[in-house]
Amino acid sequence: MDGLIAYYPFNGNANDESGNNLHGLIMGNLFLTTDRKGEQSHAFEFTGNGWIEIQHNEVFNIVNTNEDFTINTWIYLLENSGGYVFLKDVSSGNASKYIFYTYNSLIGFHTNGNGSFSWNALTTVPYHEWQMVTVVKNGNNLKFFKNGEIISIQDYNGNPVDNTANVRIGGPEPGGEGTWIGKLDDIGVWVRALTEQEIQQLYNE
Repeated sequence: MDGLIAYYPFNGNANDESGNNLHGLIMGNLFLTTDRKGEQSHAFEFTGNGWIEIQHNEVFNIVNTNEDFTINTWIYLLENSGGYVFLKDVSSGNASKYIFYTYNSLIGFHTNGNGSFSWNALTTVPYHEWQMVTVVKNGNNLKFFKNGEIISIQDYNGNPVDNTANVRIGGPEPGGEGTWIGKLDDIGVWVRALTEQEIQQLYNE
């Protein structure tokens, strides 16, 4: 699909298979596990003691007033688990950042760029099941999807986020909390708003 800047299928490693070579480095303890199709070593399990670090690249500064974006991934929640799925964050507290996360089985998106803003989808994600979750910024709207179906549309009023921080998959914030606990797979980032049909296509792959 056009506009793809990074894709992490976790096929035995943390490499970017978009063609842009934005490869991830495993930090701490992560474990390869089976994916939603039952294929071994095609997803990562995060236990709270590790994450994936991706060197800063300007293409990851996707949160801009006049530009759209999409972040899509498959997640597997355990009880009382979750955390930060995908973030570009200078530090904890009042600092330049954006974070795609789950909290209390809700998916959400947070930005801080001259003002802090958070949006939460009101539909929960079940435990012990692979679920595809997606956030799309489309003009003045922020849309959340679960398993290819739209579950929330909210007004987007966030400020641009432009920093030189590394990207992290599975958190935590530098100097803070938020380390993901659970499983992750097939993370994709686009610098455009995918259509509902395209998101449904990703779900059916």
